[in-house]
Amino acid sequence: MPKTTQPILFKYCFAVTGHYVIIPLQIVAQKQHEDFVKIHTAIVGEADHYAKTQHRLRYEELWLDENGLPDSSHIFMNKQDAIDRAITQAQTAATEKREELSRLEKTLTILRAQKK
Repeated sequence: MPKTTQPILFKYCFAVTGHYVIIPLQIVAQKQHEDFVKIHTAIVGEADHYAKTQHRLRYEELWLDENGLPDSSHIFMNKQDAIDRAITQAQTAATEKREELSRLEKTLTILRAQKK
């Protein structure tokens, strides 16, 4: 973990989950751990069970990097960046699923031809 000596310069951030859900977070506390800072977050607004679970497991406590920002590639300082990441991740997943479906369709065609 890199050293953090920067003051926290933000109150809110946005987490993007593996299922492309954006969770708005508010910084509610911070704690110095020797040379490092850990922040504690809360969900802003309403959240479903999935978002609450992801928050509890992954985003409730976050370490800060040497610049005083969350040390996670899933945390964004503004909503537009979070939306862009979620869109990119969803597009990538959709492309992978289409490619997988294409491979399965080719396999089915080959298997059906062998059956005749």
